[in-house]
Formats: sequence, C-alpha cells, structure tokens
Amino acid sequence: MSITVKVIDGTLGRPAEGVVVRIDTRVGDGWVNKAEGCTAQNGYLEPPEASRYLDPGIHRLEVNADTYFATLGVLAFQPRFALIFRILNPSEDISLVVMITSFSHMICRAN
Repeated sequence: MSITVKVIDGTLGRPAEGVVVRIDTRVGDGWVNKAEGCTAQNGYLEPPEASRYLDPGIHRLEVNADTYFATLGVLAFQPRFALIFRILNPSEDISLVVMITSFSHMICRAN
C-alpha cells in the first residue's frame, strides 16, 4: 500500500508549501524513519519517493509546522504534531490531508 500526504494552510486557504513531513514505522520499542521530505507548491509531500509503500503495522506521521509558519512571520502554538495510525490491509492506499493553522491542526483520511 502507498501513502500520500497533502498539507493545507487553513488560515490562508491554500496548499502549504515547505512543511517538513516525516513518516516512521514502529519497530519493537522504537521508530524507524521510512520517509522525510518537504511539501511542494501543491501541498503534497515531495520528493515523490516520500510517498512510500508501507507494510501492515503501526506508523507515525510527524508534521513540523514551525518552519513553515516562521516563513510567514508567525510563531506557531503547535510547532510539531504527530498522528499514529495502523495499517491493516496491505493492498489499500491511504491519502492523508493535514490542515494547519498557527494554533490548530486537523488530520483526516481522504479515502
């Protein structure tokens, strides 16, 4: 299964370019990095190989909004946040949409 991530700036109502996103997989008591990249002008995680194939198990999506908001001259209340999720079906693709503001975030599955 593959995972795609899009980040939207909820304050400005547009894709958020330059947001650092990391995807990790739970292994034992720790985490192993599977992908890390920046969102492109369209808000999607880039480079394309950052949309990885993930095996069934527990994974973490970590979003670093601090740097993005700093470029806008805003100090973010939530500089980083994460979603821990489980993949059960290896043939199912997952698309996650992350909406951010300087004080909040919302993550939803788009499919």
